[in-house]
Amino acid sequence: MFVNNLKEYNLSFSKIAWCHVQEIQKSHDPIIKKQLLGNFNHLIRTWSGNRAKLISKAALELFSSAKPEINPFDIRWEQRNILGTHSQRKPKIVWEHSIPVGQFIKELSTCKSFYEVEMKMDLYPGVCWITREEDDALNSNGYKNSRPDGFKTCYTNCGIEVISEEELNSIRKIIRS
Repeated sequence: MFVNNLKEYNLSFSKIAWCHVQEIQKSHDPIIKKQLLGNFNHLIRTWSGNRAKLISKAALELFSSAKPEINPFDIRWEQRNILGTHSQRKPKIVWEHSIPVGQFIKELSTCKSFYEVEMKMDLYPGVCWITREEDDALNSNGYKNSRPDGFKTCYTNCGIEVISEEELNSIRKIIRS
């Protein structure tokens, strides 16, 4: 099940995120701050887990060859084993936060207003389906927990090309014509 009203969804989560930011900023107790950050992490993962916004061309190729009848943008994190697993029981595709959750929380935690939180969340590039090999490339290049210069630069440095659902639909429309 996916959210129909994305604007309302983002607004609701932005309000909760702003409450977290305010409490994190005013807390001087390290235990409370740690608990707030843990809860904030869960909030951001829940909010961003609604639907992937991007897919790598390599992951799309895996879907196209193994499950051509499935729209990869309809697959959620819980279904990550849909294309099978590698020998270590790791899924062949990875639900990848284009901006790592920890980095995004640090960025949000510096916001000075609800409006700033709302804008950052509206501009969040989202989750991207990538292959296990692409995830390994990100990790081996030092991009596991941060994306200096933005996710597009890091993806390019690792040879990852992505497309959005809108781009995929445009391509499919042209092919059918």
